[in-house]
Amino acid sequence: IKEQNLNIQEYEEYIEIWAHEIKTPLALMTFILDNREDEISPAVYHRLEYTRSQMQEDIDRMLYYARLKSAHVDYMFERISLQECCQDVLNEYGILLQERKFRILNDVQDLYVISDKKGVVFLISQVIS
Repeated sequence: IKEQNLNIQEYEEYIEIWAHEIKTPLALMTFILDNREDEISPAVYHRLEYTRSQMQEDIDRMLYYARLKSAHVDYMFERISLQECCQDVLNEYGILLQERKFRILNDVQDLYVISDKKGVVFLISQVIS
């Protein structure tokens, strides 16, 4: 059991390290897209933005599922606005939604719940994705 627990811990550490390492080139890509948009053709910009968004979503999903099985849980329960969570996700997916000609009206009432904001945002992201 100790060996199995050690293997699980090593795997969790590997996933965490890998996710943080991959975020460096992803952050660079985001920086370039945010600051050099005028130097990139619109078609290429949209493809890169889509790819960046997909990569970020894949990393977030991997980390979320890896943490579900984790021995340590880093949930932070607090009072959050569902409307704000929905708007955060819509802002994140804004360019992709426009490109696909989707228009989403955030008609969620300003309800407050006690929950983990990262978890709620992750779930809403999965629906939008």
